[in-house]
Amino acid sequence: MERAAPRFTPCSRNSYIVSVTSYEDQTLEGVLYSPVLDCSFVFRNLIQMLLRMEDLMDRVNLPQRGMERRTFQEGPPGDPLKGLCPGVKGPVLATFKVSIFFRQNASWQGNMIWSEKKVEANFRSVLELVGLMDSALRPRSESGPTEF
Repeated sequence: MERAAPRFTPCSRNSYIVSVTSYEDQTLEGVLYSPVLDCSFVFRNLIQMLLRMEDLMDRVNLPQRGMERRTFQEGPPGDPLKGLCPGVKGPVLATFKVSIFFRQNASWQGNMIWSEKKVEANFRSVLELVGLMDSALRPRSESGPTEF
């Protein structure tokens, strides 16, 4: 379901700004900005971005986890503020405002606004979020008939 994004979209405590600077061979690179902590982080792939977002959500405890974190290692995952950067350097391919409303069933539910195209889409899982980002970033010839 596609709908126009509102003109003014304030960032809440559960929102993150993802600025994508490269998407070569479907490898996502860019900067993740947390408005609530007023800090930016460089990520070099999708896993780094998702784990950083999860760590930041744990740090502010919003939205609260629906399930306990499961890992192979004991102890906390590390300092979520490690890797701080001053901001975006170079051209930005796309900017997404990602709002996470719930963390249930070991996944995220929320919505995403693609700033450049001013479209909004809801997602029911992290995999669906990844698919939406991929459809926005892939060249039009590869993406097929549907758009975001």
